[in-house]
Amino acid sequence: MPQLALGAGGLGRAAGYCRVVPMSPDEFYAHAMRSADPEGRLPLSRMTGWEVFPFEPDGLRVVALAPPALPEPARDGEGGRSCAACGPGRASIWSDEH
Repeated sequence: MPQLALGAGGLGRAAGYCRVVPMSPDEFYAHAMRSADPEGRLPLSRMTGWEVFPFEPDGLRVVALAPPALPEPARDGEGGRSCAACGPGRASIWSDEH
């Protein structure tokens, strides 16, 4: 685990990682995995036990947490990929020359 040094504003720095968030993606992933089950799934939210929760929690599963991928894969509409929300036949709420 990288050593943290507190700087101005209480944000730390880890070996070569400029801190603008409390943890690097790898640190966050490792932190989250400590709460995960052996399949890499995080526990269900406490909200699933609420009387007004609209789904039955039995059989409801959280997807397995994937490690961070850098660089991130292109999102819909980026890097030449089509965008389902902006595709033909979709009603527009707003548009301009851009």
